[in-house]
Amino acid sequence: MAYRARPTRPGTLSTVIPQFQDHLGGRVRAELANCGDNDLLTLTGVASLFGLIRASGLIDDVSNSIPGRMMLTFPGVHQGGIYRLLDARLGWNYLAVPIPPSEMT
Repeated sequence: MAYRARPTRPGTLSTVIPQFQDHLGGRVRAELANCGDNDLLTLTGVASLFGLIRASGLIDDVSNSIPGRMMLTFPGVHQGGIYRLLDARLGWNYLAVPIPPSEMT
């Protein structure tokens, strides 16, 4: 099932955004259904959701469908054990492990 954007008015975003989140969660769950216990599903481009839905909401939506591992990549900051996606929200630490950039010497 393809998600088709329809012309909307700003006042209708409160109904369109939840539909988008449901659709996206369904797409991710469909991909996870093809994964096994030793597989890793990687989602890239999570920053493109910024301003629409929270990455943590997507993870909460699909977490029971993860048979192996799921990795999300996004730009952000990790300081003092706190993760911030695009420096927007404090304290979201859902089983997150930083992969810091290595410095060139």
